Amino acid sequence: MSSLQAAKAAVLSFRTRFETFELTDMRQAAEAHCDPQFLWRGVHPFLEINGYDGVIDDFWRPLSRAFSNLQRREDIFFAGSNNASGGNGEWVCSMGHFCGLFDEDFLSIPRSGRLANLRYAEFFRVEDGQLCEGALFVDMIGLMDDAGCY
Repeated sequence: MSSLQAAKAAVLSFRTRFETFELTDMRQAAEAHCDPQFLWRGVHPFLEINGYDGVIDDFWRPLSRAFSNLQRREDIFFAGSNNASGGNGEWVCSMGHFCGLFDEDFLSIPRSGRLANLRYAEFFRVEDGQLCEGALFVDMIGLMDDAGCY
């Protein structure tokens, strides 16, 4: 298996367990697949979070509470090597939509009670089978517009 295929397999293995959105599974998946020094970057108001426990508590748990039956609908999934700026490792990219019923307020965006499709682009840097760094960009403006929140 090539290193790029191995990086994609590591991300898929992590997500398979993580995306049950059960707190225990999320924490166990992060512990098994993420470097203890994991660094995550997200859109405002999340910005940078060190350690996957913070990512779970600050982003994923509130998101999964706000959207019933949350699921990922992936359109694009690929990997590539990057050594720019002295960096190492393979990066895995996923793009698509998170879909779910917008049943509870998320941040200060009022619930719509309808199906929401939240566009995303997610990136993971993988080294030696461990997720070391990640970034998740979600279309908060699109979600606000869909909810009629201006």
